[in-house]
Amino acid sequence: MPEKRRPGGNTGVWWRLIQTAARAGEDMFVAPDARSVHRGNRRAPRTEVFRPCLVGRPGGDPDREIWEGIVLDLNRYGFRIRSFAPFVEGDLVTVQLMRDEEFKYPLSGVLTARVVRRSEAGGGLMDFGMELVVEPLSPTSRSGRGIRPAPPPSLSRPGTRMHLADYISKGRGNKNR
Repeated sequence: MPEKRRPGGNTGVWWRLIQTAARAGEDMFVAPDARSVHRGNRRAPRTEVFRPCLVGRPGGDPDREIWEGIVLDLNRYGFRIRSFAPFVEGDLVTVQLMRDEEFKYPLSGVLTARVVRRSEAGGGLMDFGMELVVEPLSPTSRSGRGIRPAPPPSLSRPGTRMHLADYISKGRGNKNR
C-alpha cells in the first residue's frame, strides 16, 4: 500500500538535495567543513576559458607591479584567476585579458575587480575569486549619443499663408476668388 503523504513534509528538501547533487560543479561550500550539506548556488553558471591575463593594483604609476595569471573560468559577474600575486580578500585589482601566452597582445580593456575569495592551489600559486566592479552609466552616455541640446527658439515669420482653396482656384483658372 502506498504511503500517504503528509502536507508540509520534506519533499522540498529532497528536491533541493537532488538538484545540488546534479549541479555539484556549480555549487560552493558555505560552511568550512567538507561534510556540510549547506551549499550556496552561483548567480550564473561558469564558463572555463584558460585565458592568459595581467593582474595588478589600480593606479597610473608605470612602475607598479603587474603579475601574470590565467583566468580559469568566468561568468558575467566575475572570474577565477590563478596567479602568484599576493592579493588578500577585499583588494581592488585591475585585470586585462591577453590574446597570447607571451602576454604581448591585449584581448580586452582593463577591467576593475574586487577579490572576494582566495585559496591555495599548490606550488605557491593562489586561486582568486574576483567580482567585477561595474561603474554606473550616466544618463547621457547610456544610448551612446548623449542628450541633444535644445534647439534655439525659432523666430516666427510673419508671412502669407496659402490655403488649399488658393491652389484649387488657381488650377481651374478662376481668378475671381
